[in-house]
Amino acid sequence: MGTDRTPCPNSSPDCPFFESEGGCFIDSHHTKWPAERYVDANGIKRGVAWAYRELLPHRVEVCRAKHVAIHTAEEPPTLVSQTVMSETVAIALSAGERVEGLSNRERKRLVREFRESSADDGLQKAAPTEFPEGLVVAIQHT
Repeated sequence: MGTDRTPCPNSSPDCPFFESEGGCFIDSHHTKWPAERYVDANGIKRGVAWAYRELLPHRVEVCRAKHVAIHTAEEPPTLVSQTVMSETVAIALSAGERVEGLSNRERKRLVREFRESSADDGLQKAAPTEFPEGLVVAIQHT
């Protein structure tokens, strides 16, 4: 285990990782899992689906033991449509969020298409994006 891991503040002898090398640690849980569902056609971690999965609101820092328990006890979440992924990533880009896995060309295309679809609707489109604990933020495009 690397020394770059943050020790779990709630570690106890009951934790299955307590006596492992390095002890229990904080781990990043992606709420959009498993990762294999979000790769491109060649199995590479890039593209709109990967960018959607990697958005900060789709990651939560949890104890490693809890992370393992989530993946053991829960079913993966329903995969949303490509349209929802694209719009969510476009909103994040428009808001200045760091978005991984996209080329600059793809970034520009997503934002342009989202704005064009907003104009086609004749509305100032306010599309929600998910954040931890159910918080929904709407970003208006004019």
